[in-house]
Amino acid sequence: MADASPLKGDFPLESVGSSPTPGTSLAADLTLDTSWAPAGTRAPRAGEWPVRTRLRKWRDPPLASPLVRTRSGGDEFTRAVDLLVRQVGHWTTPRWRGRADGVHALVQRIADLAADAEDQPRRTVPRLDNDLALADQLRVVAADLVVARPTPDVLAAAAADVREVRASLS
Repeated sequence: MADASPLKGDFPLESVGSSPTPGTSLAADLTLDTSWAPAGTRAPRAGEWPVRTRLRKWRDPPLASPLVRTRSGGDEFTRAVDLLVRQVGHWTTPRWRGRADGVHALVQRIADLAADAEDQPRRTVPRLDNDLALADQLRVVAADLVVARPTPDVLAAAAADVREVRASLS
């Protein structure tokens, strides 16, 4: 039986070939092909391995937690959160100046809604030193809110709040 060692990696299309759509990348599964060597021969040295390549189009993972994808009416809210996270998720520290307080206030309001929906006491969401964590904090409290299964009115109000903050950041 031939021994195959899988190697996996993501390569920008520029290093692989022409791009079917601008800005996309490919994921390559590289398998070392040892079927050419008869049994009992020495192991090949570095650079002697023939490589079979299979390319497939890379898909970005979903931004929100799978728990957020429920049938409780959270789709509008989840979409609003996903759009905001995509808007700010790649920001650097200088870009957050003057904007981070508004996003943190949104995170706190959503955490308060989740606590109310679960009949739990409200807790303060910590303000971290690094503003780059705000997108992750937003994802977590959004997932908590949808899992708590609040009324559709609460989710609609939260979605409107997220959209308002997103518009203010543009």
